[in-house]
Amino acid sequence: MHAIPKTHIKTVVSCPAVNSLGAVVKFFKRVRKIKDTIAWNDFINRAGDGAYETSRFQPNFPAIMVYSSGTAGASKGIQLTNDSINAAISEDDSGVYGFKRQDRYFAQVPIWFSTGIVVTMLVPLKYGVTVILEPIYDFEIFYKHIVKFKPNFMITANGLVDFLMTKRPVMPVVKEFKYLCIGGEYVSPSAEEKYNKWLKQNGNVYGLQKGYGMCECGGVVTNTNTSCNVAGSAGIPTPHVTVAAFDLENGEELKYGERGEIRVLTPCRMSGYFNKPEETAKRLHKDGEGNVWVCTGDMGYVEEDGNVYISGRISDSYVDERGKTIYLFDVERVILDVWQVRQCKAVVSEVGGKRVHVCHVVLDDGVDREGTLTQIKQHCAEALEEHCQPAWFKFHDDALPVAPSGKLDVASMRRDIGGIVG
Repeated sequence: MHAIPKTHIKTVVSCPAVNSLGAVVKFFKRVRKIKDTIAWNDFINRAGDGAYETSRFQPNFPAIMVYSSGTAGASKGIQLTNDSINAAISEDDSGVYGFKRQDRYFAQVPIWFSTGIVVTMLVPLKYGVTVILEPIYDFEIFYKHIVKFKPNFMITANGLVDFLMTKRPVMPVVKEFKYLCIGGEYVSPSAEEKYNKWLKQNGNVYGLQKGYGMCECGGVVTNTNTSCNVAGSAGIPTPHVTVAAFDLENGEELKYGERGEIRVLTPCRMSGYFNKPEETAKRLHKDGEGNVWVCTGDMGYVEEDGNVYISGRISDSYVDERGKTIYLFDVERVILDVWQVRQCKAVVSEVGGKRVHVCHVVLDDGVDREGTLTQIKQHCAEALEEHCQPAWFKFHDDALPVAPSGKLDVASMRRDIGGIVG
């Protein structure tokens, strides 16, 4: 990897994501030294003494190994090469983000994922941006550090932005954001409108941005910007990236507006999974022209204007007792149409001895829960087929639980059926 200029790195907490300061202490008590590694603070201190030499560039050399989030199965080692990392860095030469030296990037995505190590750390460092590492997904700590550091750039989850909206005062903080991006989950048009209204009221002139990506693609695949930001879309492909939808049955490329598996042609992609050639072959598909596509496993479509729309994981579905396939993301979209709903995630749980989908919902503050539930059921009855109708709901007070990966904690929601209502 090419050398990057020296800049400031502020380490807030240098440990894997945990949920409380008490857990941080417990983590450090059980941490073990890994052979042939050095501690983060030692690495930073040695850099100040000029102890490191610029490595000679080696084409297609696996420079970094990150990990998949495990959304589609067990977590796997993802090998990123010098070439793929430099390709991701060069994507930002277009000036979409408007980086300036000494801007502040709040790097909340853990650095053991591609988006974390490449997009929110190496890319801004190359442009002389101060990077603040924040791997703890704790709402109160998140708020305190946002107020303290006043970042200009951040990629985060819906729930944390929702939490920020409940805090006062936040005006000086919100005003500083040049690029506040939400990724990893669907943002409904009504939610976008709410976020943008809040940002504008607090003096922010840039608005909410969205993006889509995955570790195997080196991080970001699509994003929005101030000149192209369509409600409901995940943005347009970044420079040098091609996105298309393919038929689930025959693998043929689909036309604009037709829904299928999203596949990505990108110079930022991984070289393969570490020691897993069979898994690599499933993920990377070479077409008749020699192009290697990343098969994302996500359902979606591409419009003629270039905007990409992501429905959800193809595997985020199940077959009910009548043999009907239910795509949970279709259920979620309908529920999110109801303006009082802030978040919704449908998961499969066992209730009364049957596998059914339970919709986990967060409502806006001060909303009548019983009345909104009736409205949700009515809207589902009109918009969904009979076999897709949700039978159970679980309401959460503040936000849906977040896993250490930064994505929604689906595993915990599957187990959490206490207090569900029909």
